[in-house]
Amino acid sequence: MKLSDYVETYILEHDIADTTAEGYRYCVSGFERWHGRPIEIESDLTTDLANQWLTWLKSVGRSTHTCKSRRGELLTLWRAARRDRRIDFDKDPEFVRRVRTDELDPECFTHEQAGLLLRQCQDLTGTVGSLTIPRAIYFGSFVRAAWDSGLRLGDLLAFDEQTVDAIIQGQGSIRIRQSKSRRYVDCHFHPSTVEAIRKCWECVPRTSEIFGLFPPSLSGFGIQDRRSELPTDRVWPQWSLDRKPWHREFKLVVESAGLRGGTKYLRRGAATEAELLTPGSAARKLGHSPHSAGLAEKHYISRKVLPMAPVVGRELSATS
Repeated sequence: MKLSDYVETYILEHDIADTTAEGYRYCVSGFERWHGRPIEIESDLTTDLANQWLTWLKSVGRSTHTCKSRRGELLTLWRAARRDRRIDFDKDPEFVRRVRTDELDPECFTHEQAGLLLRQCQDLTGTVGSLTIPRAIYFGSFVRAAWDSGLRLGDLLAFDEQTVDAIIQGQGSIRIRQSKSRRYVDCHFHPSTVEAIRKCWECVPRTSEIFGLFPPSLSGFGIQDRRSELPTDRVWPQWSLDRKPWHREFKLVVESAGLRGGTKYLRRGAATEAELLTPGSAARKLGHSPHSAGLAEKHYISRKVLPMAPVVGRELSATS
């Protein structure tokens, strides 16, 4: 069985978030591209092959954290294949070498930079993607919501009419279940953000208007119109099954403000802001488990914005 086929079987049989599933697919496709052909689990998948791939990833400039992530994803699939008796038990993935990672120095948007980004959003013209929603309203409300909540992109793009009603009824407060961790997190949106979300929702076109006509020329080539698979009852609807066009559009907005970074910079910025105002609150802001002590400090809090004070002992003095 090919590894690319097995990853689809694994995803179907396990309750995992869409972003996690995409991570597994990305890992396998990269592995097979490097290998030059599909990888047969029974014959091709060996510790030597995995180690050679990880060595190559590092040699072409991938960060140690990227290499560690690819290793973890591959080993998850490898262990599952052993449990399913799709691979010999003597092929132990534990012999795949570990990746030592460098200490992270998370980057984020500061409060001032987020404000600059919001100002740029207000000056945007035209509509977003293939939709009829004004770019200023779409991205302006998104930036406000992302900064206030600190939510992941997937959870924000899942906002629908029920979410909007709950936010309004709760006067800006809502409890949201995160798609990745399945944990609940309490969020609060400022009145200006609530109004921006409501305004964006009112601009969302009806289903029959959101995509327009599918070009007959494409149908003639056997290309199917799969846009109907996209959910249309969203505050920030997507215009492509692939999220890459969304990221490209947001990147253009960020760069037009003279900044660099993506949506993760907003999530890290929200966590850093929370820690700055209320020490120890970043993990709660992010919705992390109490058992994940230190995760926020390691991966989200920017020490450029919130430097860690050095521990200073008592000054020595000469004694007789």
